[in-house]
Amino acid sequence: MKLFFKDKHIKFYGEKEHIESMAVPSPASNNVPEWFKKTQAYLSQNVWSTYDDNGTITGSTTATVKKCVPFLDAMTTGYIIPAPFDAHFNLVEGSDGPNFFMSWSYSDYDYIQDHSHLQLGDHPATKDKLPGGKVWKLMNPWHIETPPGYSCLFVNPLNHIPTQMNFFSGIVDTDTYNDRVNFPFLWTGKKGETVIKKGTPLIQVIPFKRDSWSSDVVKLDDEKSSKFTAQANKVKSLLVDGYRKYFWKKKKFK
Repeated sequence: MKLFFKDKHIKFYGEKEHIESMAVPSPASNNVPEWFKKTQAYLSQNVWSTYDDNGTITGSTTATVKKCVPFLDAMTTGYIIPAPFDAHFNLVEGSDGPNFFMSWSYSDYDYIQDHSHLQLGDHPATKDKLPGGKVWKLMNPWHIETPPGYSCLFVNPLNHIPTQMNFFSGIVDTDTYNDRVNFPFLWTGKKGETVIKKGTPLIQVIPFKRDSWSSDVVKLDDEKSSKFTAQANKVKSLLVDGYRKYFWKKKKFK
């Protein structure tokens, strides 16, 4: 058991037929969206400031989100549970409100179930007419196991273009509870047909160590102010990538 958990290992257990035919979980770093990959790092090819004949700065190249390390860190932390197979959704306006029809290619798997909207209590979403009057629930095919003391945060994939399945966030202690964690969601798509393709990122799984924390709101003193200013100046001492060079720590999810 010690060898199993030596490298803070997370395991996604699936039935044989699931692993062989469905899209399977993988590191979030393997699921960086195409729009991000195609984004240029700068708005122009010249990464330096531009000057006029008198040496006065007339402009500088603006970095894009491609150079934002915190943005990429959020996108690539943890693991992605993808859509396991193709699914078809059709939202149709009926006489008594919107109706929701679903089908999927894996016909013998109970992919989506529902909850009554009343179970949301006073959540603002209940003020609108929900499709079919339901909160839907994706039935996750994967059992998840983490080392002792580690839980998992489940969220919509961070900094991705959202699908029409807007999942509620949740935390599960996956070191002690290993049954399938299912994912309630609101359908946010407009009327008409939508296909969510096999492999589409649906859920981001972020393992974390459970710790107890306390908090304080503290008046900034001269010592801390000097420290924070020195950090900012260190970042600005480089034209690009100051935070990455001096303060960022690499995170590994394999």
